[in-house]
Amino acid sequence: LYTWNIRTQDMVDNMHQMADVDWDTWTSSVGWPIQGTVGSGVMSKSFARSLSGHLLAVGNEDAALRLFKYPCITAGSEPTIAYGHAGSISGVIWSFDDAQICTCSSTDRLVMQWIVKDPSNLDEEIQDAERDEFNGSPDRKGKRGSPKKRGSPTRGSPHKGPPNKDPGKGLPGKDTKRLGASMAFDASLTAGDGGEGFENAGDPENLPDPEDEVDDIEVPPDADVQRELNVRYIRGPLHEDGSMSKGSSKVDQASGAPASADSSRPLTAATSVYNPTTSMQGYLPPTEYRKPLDADDTPNASLQMEFVYGYRAHDVRRNLFYTQRGEILFMVGATGVIFDANQRKQRFFNGHTDDIISIDLHPGDFETVATGQAGRNPFIQVWDSYKMQVKATLKGSHDIGICSLSFNADGSRLVSLGLDPDHSIVVWDWAKSAKIASATAGVRRVFMAMFNPSDDTIVTIGDRHARFWTISGRLLRSRPPIFDKGDKNARFMSLTISKKGRIITGSESGDIYKWKDNSVDYVVPSAHDGPVFALNICRDGIISGGKDGIVRSWSLSLKPLMSFDMREHSVGQTDSIIRNVYWQSKNMLIGTQDGEIFQIDVESAEVEPLLEGHRFGRVTALTTHSSRRVFVSAGDDGVVRLWDMFSKNLLTRRKFDEAVTSACFNFDGLSVAVGLANGTLLVLKTKTLKTAKQRKDRRCRITCLQYSANGKLLAVGNSEGEVDMYDVVSNYEWIGTCKGHVGNVTAIDW
Repeated sequence: LYTWNIRTQDMVDNMHQMADVDWDTWTSSVGWPIQGTVGSGVMSKSFARSLSGHLLAVGNEDAALRLFKYPCITAGSEPTIAYGHAGSISGVIWSFDDAQICTCSSTDRLVMQWIVKDPSNLDEEIQDAERDEFNGSPDRKGKRGSPKKRGSPTRGSPHKGPPNKDPGKGLPGKDTKRLGASMAFDASLTAGDGGEGFENAGDPENLPDPEDEVDDIEVPPDADVQRELNVRYIRGPLHEDGSMSKGSSKVDQASGAPASADSSRPLTAATSVYNPTTSMQGYLPPTEYRKPLDADDTPNASLQMEFVYGYRAHDVRRNLFYTQRGEILFMVGATGVIFDANQRKQRFFNGHTDDIISIDLHPGDFETVATGQAGRNPFIQVWDSYKMQVKATLKGSHDIGICSLSFNADGSRLVSLGLDPDHSIVVWDWAKSAKIASATAGVRRVFMAMFNPSDDTIVTIGDRHARFWTISGRLLRSRPPIFDKGDKNARFMSLTISKKGRIITGSESGDIYKWKDNSVDYVVPSAHDGPVFALNICRDGIISGGKDGIVRSWSLSLKPLMSFDMREHSVGQTDSIIRNVYWQSKNMLIGTQDGEIFQIDVESAEVEPLLEGHRFGRVTALTTHSSRRVFVSAGDDGVVRLWDMFSKNLLTRRKFDEAVTSACFNFDGLSVAVGLANGTLLVLKTKTLKTAKQRKDRRCRITCLQYSANGKLLAVGNSEGEVDMYDVVSNYEWIGTCKGHVGNVTAIDW
């Protein structure tokens, strides 16, 4: 921790001079006011003091958001704890009125918005009444802010939509009293964060399978398929991105949340423990500070997850559904989400301790949900999507992760598919938490397991893999596929089965296969240009989606009906990949690899964006507006997004060719400074995100930036341990550099 006097451009060596400095913000991971946070035993990754100055939000490596009283000076101080992310929380930021917090993670591509219920915030009710949308009058009726777009469907034959029985129906400045010119920098002594949190490794050696009748020559997989084959869900002891292994946790059976702060996410040998060191010595309390008697107690403030910006689709299947009440079911991070798109409200299930990578909805009541997670000790939660309560917990039969779940026709049984080397298959009587039968599917990657609703048999598909299973006592017995048509070496990427037992699979080459029993009955060649990642069947037909960004609908006899080019509706990406589709009555749900959810009205051909998030990599930048409930997020995907925290809508976005590493609103809210990975500094106009100023004084990565409290100066830290100072009033003229750090500058405070 270095402290500088910017007026004299001198480093302050005497900590006694800093004891009574009134800091406008505190985001540093080192210093007297936050030294008590080390008592949690887990490394803290991000810090943000509330603007009122009496609460400290801390994002931790164990995916927990902790809320302490500020200052927090005693190790072991009791925090308020909340969970939702699946990985290390790399960013924490408060709204201008301390009523909300936004967080981002280094692994799950999400931004989560939390409500802070703080009895000491006397203005909270007034602020709630006065809050409005960024672009105009408040949307009190909860209308979606994203306009509908009319698609241009290509019709293969006349088609009438089904009956409507679908259940899935100028910125004022901020006054500031603190205009001091002192500034503190915090720096990491190691290399910067990297990666997405999953260790990549080669595919396991392909051992011979006596049931496989495939040619010896194997065609190399598509690049996106290979990327999925290479994903490994077990995190190492501690990767460069800060991810770690998390063990199983005790779960409250009523709420589905971790049982307690002590038992919820137990430390493992891989957990990084942050012990107090001499780095805290020498930092002095304010001269007149007297520690309150309740300083170490849990804050009265509570945390409630309010909204999730993002959607996981890049490595999962079948994770979009309509519930009985017309809400949308999906999962993100370690959280199950029930989304009312009309009211822009979400409800959450937080009964998992790691990434949720599989999900299914009960086909009878459309309310009971099963979710499976990744991790060394993965488990399945069966829960009520209305009451958000756990019905059953199934564990002990899989390793590494549970990548596929499927209820049988009456919902009494559940089949799960594991990511362990032999791809274990388990059939459960979930209500009794009892295992009925099990088997292993082989060493080749298996993507899906699904019950056939017509006879309770099971179908599995994967990398040059298709099997048809029957339950025989405690065992599952399989039959190999018979290829009278099609490619017997096909990699099957998707699967759907109708109530009458029609089995449809999609291949890597873009073909769609129709099966009769275990034999190929019919093939639609080149149904898509590239892998068919998504299939869904209902009484009205079949819907497919692929790497080509096209959504196609088919009759039950696989005659083409309509097609939609989702690349026209995506966030400006030309290679938007369809990963999930769901068709129910007149509406279709579409999930893309870019973290977007769309709804298509089949009758009117209207395409409506419902939700979007960051496309890939890490979310590395978060900043909130100084007087409005508006925030900016950005990351490795190079997209800067401006969000309205009240309507939960995207206001505007802008794409850059470089990764965005940091962002900060100026105190008047009229502009936002953005740092890029190539060293470029941009100042953008808030409403339009158009460039007002651009500088490139460094070739190294910008790691953080911060405006002074009066908005007259901007400090920009980089990966070489230096902080450049700019005079905002003089059109961002460079005025000097503060040197001394080794490695990344990770936090700047004024």
